[in-house]
Amino acid sequence: MSDAFLSYIAYLQGSQEIYNPVLFFYQIMNAHTPFQEFLVLLSMKMLSIVIVDTILKFISRYYPKVELGLMVAITSLSVLVVIYDILLLIRFF
Repeated sequence: MSDAFLSYIAYLQGSQEIYNPVLFFYQIMNAHTPFQEFLVLLSMKMLSIVIVDTILKFISRYYPKVELGLMVAITSLSVLVVIYDILLLIRFF
């Protein structure tokens, strides 16, 4: 696994000693193999899903009718992202 991916995992686990944002993004830009780059991008997408879910929970609390439209839009976008990731993964192997 790439150092950037391990650094990101350490950040998610709360270890501030290992995580260095500048080093992390430098390592993303200089991933040694396409598969390492894929792992880093996949972990970033997972983080973005968590952020979007948090925003949706906040919106649904105050605007329940808006939530359904946002859920449909985000679900269709997520399906497209998954298809794109599968195509990228096929290209790497």
